[in-house]
Amino acid sequence: MAWRIHRAGLLGWVIGFALMGALLGSMVHGIQQTIESSPVIEEMMTAMGGSDVLTDAFVASMLGLLGLVAAGYGIQAIGKLRSEETRLHAEQTLATGVSRWSWAGSHLVFGLIGPVVVLAAGGVALGLTYGLAVDDVAAGLRDSAAGWLIQIPAVWVLSGFTMLLFGLAPKLLGLAWVALAMCLVCGQLGAALRLPQWALNLSPFTHLPQLPGNPMTWPPVLWLTGVAIVFTVVGLVAVRRRDLG
Repeated sequence: MAWRIHRAGLLGWVIGFALMGALLGSMVHGIQQTIESSPVIEEMMTAMGGSDVLTDAFVASMLGLLGLVAAGYGIQAIGKLRSEETRLHAEQTLATGVSRWSWAGSHLVFGLIGPVVVLAAGGVALGLTYGLAVDDVAAGLRDSAAGWLIQIPAVWVLSGFTMLLFGLAPKLLGLAWVALAMCLVCGQLGAALRLPQWALNLSPFTHLPQLPGNPMTWPPVLWLTGVAIVFTVVGLVAVRRRDLG
């Protein structure tokens, strides 16, 4: 049942992310061509560490934006649980041999794995487009893979937060979208808006290593994954215990 509910939406997201990734990949190549065509810009970038500094920063920021949008898919996928509950579809399902955990878990799978699938579509399309443009597909796919894979823990934090809200306070499920908007403002726009560091730290995406172009740091990835697990488990336990409206 969950597959029938989510499959059309998931396919649309995958196609959309693939198109976005291809567009971003062509933009990366355009930036590199602009740098190489201007001796002045190339000299400036060489002094800063080479043209890869700019292209790597652009790829990292764009993949971070894709991660944020993918988190929106996770929120709406888990939000289907609330729709099923308010429309009394959940009551009919649970009247059969389906347990609450099976019912909630079937939608949770799409809330956790779905964002990974759409991120992969966007990341592979970006790496493939850029790799074809520079005649090095393997390098393009490798660099983009590092960038989109690192987004997953932060995406899962928002999916887990959505599950937590559904379990403990389903009427406040809209706060998950508020949290997503906060991540956009604090994480993606915070530096431009000159927000204080504590405000930037509110977004889980702020704590991720900015790959490619920077070394990998594991502690923030691990503790973000741990937070996501705690949110998800507590939410599932709460769903099992509370009354369904």
